[in-house]
This record gives sequence, C-alpha cells and structure tokens, in this order.
Amino acid sequence: TDGAIGYVEYAYAKQNGMAYALLVNKGGKAVAPSAESFQAAASNADWAHAPGYYLILTDQAGAASWPITGASFILVYGTPPNPAETAEALKFFDWAYKNGAKM
Repeated sequence: TDGAIGYVEYAYAKQNGMAYALLVNKGGKAVAPSAESFQAAASNADWAHAPGYYLILTDQAGAASWPITGASFILVYGTPPNPAETAEALKFFDWAYKNGAKM
C-alpha cells in the first residue's frame, strides 16, 4: 500500500538496503537501530530479577537504547544426553558468532 509503514527485522532491512526511522526512546533521545543500540537496551535491563532470563526489552532505560529490542538465547543441558552432539552444536554457535557478521 502506497505510504504504508511496516516493520521488519533489522538484519533484513540492512541486507536489503531498506530505509529505517529513528525512534525516540524512554530517555527521550532519537536513536537509530544498530548493534550498539540493541546492546545498550540489553545492558540496561534488570537481568538479575528476570526469572529464567525472561525479560521484555521494549522501552528500556538509557540514552542509547533502541526502544524495540528483543533477545534470543540458546539453551543446552548442563549435562547433555549426548555430549558429543552438544559440543558440535556449541562449536557451530561459536563459529556463527565470530563469523556471521562477515557474511
């Protein structure tokens, strides 16, 4: 629809050269979406009181915080049923975190 506003995930917008808007956060500052502004939102959250690390990161405090932030976690058993498979999965995630941004 001509003139409509939509929301897509940051990586999709970045990879496809899509326009984005600055948003005004809880601190009253206009911020752009970026890894730094997502990290700022996560670092200002109260993780110590989040049961099971469940926490809504929308509208976190902080001048640099992006107001629409979410977190994803990878959970594995401390004592996995198949340690070799878990070790391989962890190696993959380690590689992905180190190299994924370059792709």
